[in-house]
Amino acid sequence: TADLAPGLSVTVRKAAAGQALKEVLPQTTFSCANRGRSLKLGPAKSYKCRFQNLCIDVREGALLWNSRLRPTPPPPGELCKLQDPHRKGKSEMRLREVPASAAAGPGISVAHVAGPVALLATRVAPWNAGHMVMNTATALEELANEEGLCDVRQRLVVFADACHSNLPGSTNYQTSKGSSVSRLKRCRKFTESFNSPLSFHPVVKTDVMSAGDPMVLGGVDLSATQYVCFAELMGGTDIHNAERTMSRWIAPYREKLFMYNGLRPPVQFNAGGCNVVLTHKRSEMHGLHAIKNTEEVDAFLAEFARQHGGTYRSFELSDLSTKEQLEALAAANIQLSVPGSCAWSSWNLRAGSDFVYLDQTFERPWFAYSSEVRFSWAGQGKDRKVGMAGLRRVMDTLATLRACARAA
Repeated sequence: TADLAPGLSVTVRKAAAGQALKEVLPQTTFSCANRGRSLKLGPAKSYKCRFQNLCIDVREGALLWNSRLRPTPPPPGELCKLQDPHRKGKSEMRLREVPASAAAGPGISVAHVAGPVALLATRVAPWNAGHMVMNTATALEELANEEGLCDVRQRLVVFADACHSNLPGSTNYQTSKGSSVSRLKRCRKFTESFNSPLSFHPVVKTDVMSAGDPMVLGGVDLSATQYVCFAELMGGTDIHNAERTMSRWIAPYREKLFMYNGLRPPVQFNAGGCNVVLTHKRSEMHGLHAIKNTEEVDAFLAEFARQHGGTYRSFELSDLSTKEQLEALAAANIQLSVPGSCAWSSWNLRAGSDFVYLDQTFERPWFAYSSEVRFSWAGQGKDRKVGMAGLRRVMDTLATLRACARAA
């Protein structure tokens, strides 16, 4: 037994020769609810399931259901959206019942993880920072908060899917510095960068265990065992589908992200100011509505900040570390951003800031309804250039609202 982290206990037991697998693994139970009400499993839009003693077959990467009781658990396609979005709708994570005839085999070891509640996680477009933050990290924060698991020692993040090398589309991303980064590496990087802040404990990744690579938790290498069982595990579907209430799960996640990166969480602005940040992508790169007049926008904003006694920074997210991005956003009063993953960085602005979205897309509601940050937008033309007259009006309005004195 290892108990090297607060509240975490990992116990490894060996199976006796000839023992049935059903006798070796603990009995699984579960309950599901739809917004606090008992749910008859079916085509529900939003529900949460809480399991006791759900196990993982380390070599196969499958979730194991060990019970003779009914009802049976929800199918993988409904439990926490376990479909792998990169395999044309086929479920990569399997959820299967342990056969009554299955034997454990001699020397089989089973790791039992107790203490923190495991949050079952999957990834959508995991090579994209915006998707990782919005669809995975903050969704898990909301899931945990709704269950009263606000302390990072109470949670354990468990990824049921995989970062793999056959992600669709272009296999590589070209950065502004001319280097090439594979989607596989980006998936691994963003998984650690944006999900590690959720828990005091290391992120558990089933694909790492299945590959036999070290996966150490509580002093135990889970990859060296055949089965890993979680005393409590929770999954949810469509946890945060209400834009108007998003601040209640963005704010606590932002605080954890800053602290994980060794920074003091930003407090609300109590005064004005015109420190400006522009986050953008080169127009020839991938992205949602990337602009083609970045240089023109850059020059205007730099002069605007100078005239109103503020500072100005302009960068692509890929050029800065996560810590450097957070430091820049914490110092800003106004952020402007092109749509896509750049725009989701605005969730790291401190309350009382302004955010200017450089176009109109389906993303807009997630920013427009924030109770912390005021939202404005400036449109693009068919040539994918930001209209400078409209941008100037927006910035002049913000200068007035923020009481930025115009420099002499």
